Amino acid sequence: MRRPLIESAWEGYADIVELLLEFDCNINKSDKFGRTPLFVACLLGKSEVVHVLLEKNAMQSLCDENKQSPLLVASRGGYDNIVEYLLQENADVNLCDLKGNSPLLVATSESPLSTVKLLSSKINDFSKCNLQGQTPILTATIHRRIDVLQYLLPFCKEHVSKPDNDGRSPLFIACKKGYSDVVQLLLSNHADLSQLDWTKQRSPLFIAAAKGHADIVNILIRNESKINQCDEEGRTPLFVASEKGHTSTVKILVESGADLNITDQRKCTPLYAACRRGFIDIVKLLNENKANITKFNKWNTSPLFAAYRQGYLEIVKYLVENRSTVTGSDYFVTIPSLVASENEKTEIVNYLIQNGTDLNQSNQCKKT
Repeated sequence: MRRPLIESAWEGYADIVELLLEFDCNINKSDKFGRTPLFVACLLGKSEVVHVLLEKNAMQSLCDENKQSPLLVASRGGYDNIVEYLLQENADVNLCDLKGNSPLLVATSESPLSTVKLLSSKINDFSKCNLQGQTPILTATIHRRIDVLQYLLPFCKEHVSKPDNDGRSPLFIACKKGYSDVVQLLLSNHADLSQLDWTKQRSPLFIAAAKGHADIVNILIRNESKINQCDEEGRTPLFVASEKGHTSTVKILVESGADLNITDQRKCTPLYAACRRGFIDIVKLLNENKANITKFNKWNTSPLFAAYRQGYLEIVKYLVENRSTVTGSDYFVTIPSLVASENEKTEIVNYLIQNGTDLNQSNQCKKT
C-alpha cells in the first residue's frame, strides 16, 4: 500500500501534497522500493509536485533500490523543466545508479538533446564511465544519437576513441552496427582507425567487413584503414567477408588492393573459406583476380577438397574447369571421390571420376 504523500505525488496532486506537508507528513519517507515522494514526482514528470517538495526541502540525494536518483529518472524521462529546477537546487550530476550510469549517460542514450545540454552545463569530466566502461560518446554511438554526438564531441575530443571494458571503441561499435553517418562523424573528429578490440583483436574495418557493411568498408578504406589487418585467428577483412558471403564487400576489398592469399592460423585462404561455405560468386571473383586456387591448408586440403566435402557441385565444377587438381589427398590420405562417396554425394563422385580421379587410391584406413 502506498503512503498518502507518495500516492498524491504519483497522481500529481500538488495541492494535496502541500496540505499533507502542513500536517507534518514525513517528506522523505520512501515506499518498499525506496521511492520517495520527490523521486516519484521526478519519475512521472509531475513538475508542480517537484516544486512543492523542493520548496519544503525534500532531499534530492535519496535514491531508490537501484540507486537511481531523482535527477537521473527525470533526465531519462526528458523532463527538462524538472531537470533544470533540480540543477538549480544543486542536485548531484555525478550520482550513479547500480550500473554506474550517471544522469548524463542515461540522457545520451534516450533523452532529448535539450536534456543533454542542461546536464552538460554542470559537467567537468566527460570521461566518466558506467560499469561497462561506456562513456557518454560511446552510449550516444550505440543509440545512433547524431545530434548528441555533434554537441558533445567538441567538449571531449580526447575521449573519441575511449573503449569500453571489452576494448570496443565508439568507431568499432558504429562499424559493427552499420551506422555510416556516425562513422563519418567520428572519423571527422579523429577517431583511431587502428584501434583493436581486446577480446578478439578486431579492427573497425574487420568488423564492418564481417557484418557486410560495404558502405562503411568503403569509407574506412578511403580513410587509409589497414586493409590486411588480421584478428587473433589470423583472418583478414577479406577472409571474413569471403567466409560470411558478403560479395559486395569482397569486391570493394579486392579492388582496393587486399592481399588475396593471406592465410589464417589454419593456413586457409579467403578462397578456401568461400569454397567451404558454398559462395560461388565470391569464388569466381577471387579466382578472376588471381587468388591461389590450389593452396593447401595446414591439414593439406585444398579449396577443391573443401567444396566437394561440403557437396557444392557448382564450385567443384568451376574449380576443376579452372585447373584445380582432382587427384591428391588430405592429411588423412583421403581422395576426393572417397570423401564424396562416404557422404553419399553421387553426382559429385560421377563428375570427379569423369574428370580423372584415380579410383585405386586409398586412405589410411585402406578404403578405396
